[in-house]
Amino acid sequence: MTLIDREGDVKTVKVDNVRKGTLQALARPIVDQSATIVTDAHLSYEGLDEHFAGHHIVDHSKTFVRGVIMHTNFAESYHSLLKRGIIGAFHHVSDKHLPRYLGEFDRRWNTRKEPDGVRTANVIQTAIGKRIRYQEVTSK
Repeated sequence: MTLIDREGDVKTVKVDNVRKGTLQALARPIVDQSATIVTDAHLSYEGLDEHFAGHHIVDHSKTFVRGVIMHTNFAESYHSLLKRGIIGAFHHVSDKHLPRYLGEFDRRWNTRKEPDGVRTANVIQTAIGKRIRYQEVTSK
């Protein structure tokens, strides 16, 4: 599930299924209650207006973009980049490590407007103390 703020930051969460209860339970603690949500027409999003300030649906079977403000293009763009990365660079992403890949692509998206040098320095600074050993990654 991909949640994108209009200011540009993204948060992607691995979900076990796309049922209404699962998706809405994950969104509630992440998204501020004052937010207006814009989604596609997936039935699991019905009732979001009960938990948030508003909920607008973009039904792609009827129209591509409902307006300048009401669209899901950012999420679709993010998914396109994620899929290209998996197909073109990683070739396979295991279920076990999917959250790590999503975290990497979230960071790429959230820092896309920063100069490369700044992004590199930030990655190095936040990597301190986060060593992952091969045995930890491969152990069951």
